Amino acid sequence: MVQRSMAAPGRVIIALLSTLGACAGAAPEPAAEVTVTVAPLRLAGVADATYTLTVRNGADAVVWTRGGITSQGFGDGAGSLSYVGTCDAASNPNEVEIRLDGLSDATGPLAAQDWVNPTPVARDFTCVADADVAVDFDLTVLRGASQGFFDVSVNFDDIFCSAKLDCVSDSGGPLTLLHDGTGARVPSVVVGFACTAGPGQSTTLYLDDVTVACDDGVSYLVDPSGGPGNLGGAAPGLAQAATYRGQEGFSAVEKCYWNTVLGVGVGFGDNCVLTATGSAASTAFDGLETPDGQRWPLIAWSVPLTDGDGAVSCTRYALDGGTEVATSYTDAGDPHPFAHAMTCADGALLSAGPPTVLGMAPLAGQAGDPLTITGSGFGSTPGTVKIGGEPAQVQTWTPSTIVVTIPAGGGTGVVEITDAQGTPTAETPYYERTDLAPATIPELNNGTSNWSIWDLDFDAAGNTYFAEYISGRDDINVVHGDGTTATLAGNSNWNMGFVAATPDGSTVVTTYSWSSAPAIGVVDASNFVEPAYLSSVTACSSFTVSGYSICGPTDPQWGHDGYFYVANALVSGGVSRFIAANLVAGSPPVAVTAAPLPSYIVSLAMLPNGALWAAAGTGIYTIDKHAGTWALLTTFGLPVRSIAASPFTGKLYAESGGTLYEVAANGTQTTRYTGLAGSGFLVVGPDQQLYRVQGAVDAMSTITSYAP
Repeated sequence: MVQRSMAAPGRVIIALLSTLGACAGAAPEPAAEVTVTVAPLRLAGVADATYTLTVRNGADAVVWTRGGITSQGFGDGAGSLSYVGTCDAASNPNEVEIRLDGLSDATGPLAAQDWVNPTPVARDFTCVADADVAVDFDLTVLRGASQGFFDVSVNFDDIFCSAKLDCVSDSGGPLTLLHDGTGARVPSVVVGFACTAGPGQSTTLYLDDVTVACDDGVSYLVDPSGGPGNLGGAAPGLAQAATYRGQEGFSAVEKCYWNTVLGVGVGFGDNCVLTATGSAASTAFDGLETPDGQRWPLIAWSVPLTDGDGAVSCTRYALDGGTEVATSYTDAGDPHPFAHAMTCADGALLSAGPPTVLGMAPLAGQAGDPLTITGSGFGSTPGTVKIGGEPAQVQTWTPSTIVVTIPAGGGTGVVEITDAQGTPTAETPYYERTDLAPATIPELNNGTSNWSIWDLDFDAAGNTYFAEYISGRDDINVVHGDGTTATLAGNSNWNMGFVAATPDGSTVVTTYSWSSAPAIGVVDASNFVEPAYLSSVTACSSFTVSGYSICGPTDPQWGHDGYFYVANALVSGGVSRFIAANLVAGSPPVAVTAAPLPSYIVSLAMLPNGALWAAAGTGIYTIDKHAGTWALLTTFGLPVRSIAASPFTGKLYAESGGTLYEVAANGTQTTRYTGLAGSGFLVVGPDQQLYRVQGAVDAMSTITSYAP
């Protein structure tokens, strides 16, 4: 504890607590006293410890310093000491520094290579006249151990730990433990970590994600809390990853291991470096974070795996045999937060932060099928899972794996996972219900529902919604998955343009493009469309559909956050959002973009994770819906007619000049289909197919589908 005040000479008591007590204190001017106290070390076999203590004042002048202070001479011989000195109350803050100069056991001094020194450690404090000031330090010493259950071990907090990284076999050739997708063995990298406590003590291991960073931005992340067993690979070249963890059957001690293996496939990357950090303790850290105010030992891996040509170049690295796998300490005021922990007694996994989804299998199926979700941080107590908005029955729930049954309700849509504390996952994978597919292309082109339309949308159950754009009565028509049809709502002479539905189909919205006024409508309980919000935007597209311009609000999108997002409702080139019920009640949309895009927006695309794009003029723009900003992603030679994004893959598609493109995250354009007639409007269906409406007015519109 640090107390600050202004005074004349005082006394400081400095107490150092921990495996290796280190303490610093200050006392007044030479006439005052400082008491430095170091607690006994918890390292077995330590017979003496030698320290140097130094106190400095606020001007960085040395008040006093003394070396050769031993725990045998000033303590119990097991590392503790009590020493009285002075501090300078006239020049604050003071600083006390402690250095551990040596350790001895019954046979004499320990060699420097047999332990890792956590000092020097210093801490500021306020020297108070005529008062005692206590400054506490809590250190831990890493000491060499003879357990030898990998290559080299260290001992801290009465826990023996070992670590290594191996890329070669005993014969000197590459390790080939894992297989690629063809079944062939691939070069493998083993990150080994194991610990054991003394008799009657418990052990908790701590480990961060194993990460690999390569040239050209290639990177991989392996979550050690996944599995155990194979976790799967990752593009471009992680052929496979696996975790192995458990407890060995020693009779008197708890010994557990936590190993991670990476399979290096073709195209893994150039100049790749693996990093990870681990530690251990006899008790669980609060929040999986090393104790604040204490220098806690860490084991860090930082190993080059491949050379500049992508060839595996790593060999075998023992703990503290070099810098590749080495011990270090946290700073006393800078605790290290770990991502994962494992208690050895029962193998239970703990995870910091919100629950995280790493994988899901299968990605498609029918009601009643099992669905396995892998990740971390799910916790041991079951939470909830919803698929397409419908609760799913949980079969099994562990911190890293959830198995549920696909519910009969709901449909294709987002998989929402919430842990027992009510914390949702940031990731929202998408599941396809193959038993709820939309109608066939001939059924969509039925000669009635597809009359005079330029947009469509789907709900999670496979229903397809069309909005008519004609003079006279305009209807929202529905084609069900079995091909049957219905008219959901209608109005007179408002010229509906775009349509959007919530996943459960409970709310349908439409835009009115150009009649008495541009507007946004919401289908209410009476199934009659009323223009719930009249927009003042009269700007139009630079191209026409059957001679008609697209004007006013355009292309509403369901945001999976309770809002619909729409373009040009408040201002031309702007994006806003609204809650349907609030719009009907008279509340206008709320701006998303702080400033409008350079031109009128003809199309929006959105993913369940909140990613949002807008097509305006010849460009596609990314929009940060939280910051309200936008940035140009890519441009085309001709105006962009429509864009769509796949919730299954995250891919973005665009149509311009009769060509259908796939647009990468960096804006790179890849031609997918050419020779498309007329003006196309795109949407990704619940069957993962890309649907295109060839827009028409007072004529039959043609609907086609394309493989994504």
